[in-house]
Formats: sequence, structure tokens, C-alpha cells
Amino acid sequence: MDDYLDCLTGKRILPGPTGITACCRIVVATVLSLAGTVCSFGQNLAPTNSLSDKQIDYALTREWVDGRAINTNPPAGQNLARSTLATFENSVGWIFFGYGASTNAGPRHLLTGFKQPVPCATVVMAGNGTVSTSASDVPDVASDLGWTIGNRLAGKRIDVGDSVLPSLSVWNFPPSGTIKALRFSHNADASEASYQGSLAGALLLAGRWVNLAPQASITANGNPVNTAALLTPDLFGQRDWSNN
Repeated sequence: MDDYLDCLTGKRILPGPTGITACCRIVVATVLSLAGTVCSFGQNLAPTNSLSDKQIDYALTREWVDGRAINTNPPAGQNLARSTLATFENSVGWIFFGYGASTNAGPRHLLTGFKQPVPCATVVMAGNGTVSTSASDVPDVASDLGWTIGNRLAGKRIDVGDSVLPSLSVWNFPPSGTIKALRFSHNADASEASYQGSLAGALLLAGRWVNLAPQASITANGNPVNTAALLTPDLFGQRDWSNN
């Protein structure tokens, strides 16, 4: 029996009675392709989680909104990290964590620092907004100076704009690099019903991966109207596909 990789925990799982639910969690791992690398049969090219709890600096893990940092004590930082970051020791769930709650529109961030450099060229994120990394000590969270803003494939084009909620997005960064800080950002528009950023989980990968599924064409004999649901990065979609 084949096993699969849980896209947010990095752990291998076996299909079972909850296979449909499991499929929702692993679909991104099955459609990721190494960017810029020729893949041959027989190679072990499974994406690998590159983060451990011991590497996270909880004192630097905090929210930022309305021009100031909030929840800056280490216990709060540990709760933020355990709610949002997949590590070797910690699995994240599918409950969205809201950060930067405020009655004011504008930018809000969720920041995490690391005690030593962490290999990271890809971030798989379940949530909205953008992802940025820094190779040096934590720069000014409110400024883009010192941060490398990730890009992602949106269909067949490269995009640096906000991913929408709820969606699973794959963000790319320079290859063979390490990071000392990670920033999730959402720039709320005044017309939005809720201004806070949302994050259900993030997985850091050392290699560069992209999601090619949205570029694919798919056909099926059964229920062809909803076959597009097999390729969507949206989470908790209302148009699930089955063969009847």
C-alpha cells in the first residue's frame, strides 16, 4: 500500500477510512514539482520539513498592528508558533488563527524569529496575505527593507500579491538559502468584512517547489461538471468532486 506525505506536518501517512479527508491535506504534496530541477524516476524527491521547535525564538514571535507589536511575551510567542508553524515535533491544524485584530484597516503582520539559520526556499501557507523572509537578524517588521518578499504561481503567471482566504499557496524564495526571520502579512482594505490576517498553518521546505496543478487539464467520465474542484487550491471548498 502506498503512503503519502502530509503537506503541513511533513509526516508520512497511510490511506484509510478517512482517505477523502486525508486527500484534502496531501493534495498539494502530490502536485508539487521541483522548480528548475529535472526529476527522474526512482529519486526520493519528497518535500522535507526543515524546521524544529528548538530553532524558534519565541521571544521574537509576535503580532504587529496599528504601528506597534502586540503579544510580545515568550509564552504568547510559543502559542503563536505552535498554532501556525509545522515542525518536526508539532502538527498544525485547519483552524484559522487570526492575527493583527484591529478596527483599523491597513497592514498587519505575524513575525517569527529563529535562533539559528533555517534552510528555506519554499513556504506552503494555508491562509491569506503574503510571506516574506530575512536572511539576517529580524529587520523592521513595518518596512520591506531587509525582507525578501516571496512570489507564487497564480495560474501561469508569477504573482507577489495577497493570496485569498481560504487558499493553499506555495511561496518561492532564492534557492539554497537560509533564513533567520519569517513574516506573514496582510494589508487589509477598508472594504473587507474582517481586517485581521488569517493563517491555519505554514510549512517550510528547503527545496524550491511549485504547484502546477492549476495549469492542468482534467477530464472524468463521472460528474464532469465538478472536475475543476480536483485542481483548486481553495480550502473547505463547496464544490467537492466525486465519481457519482
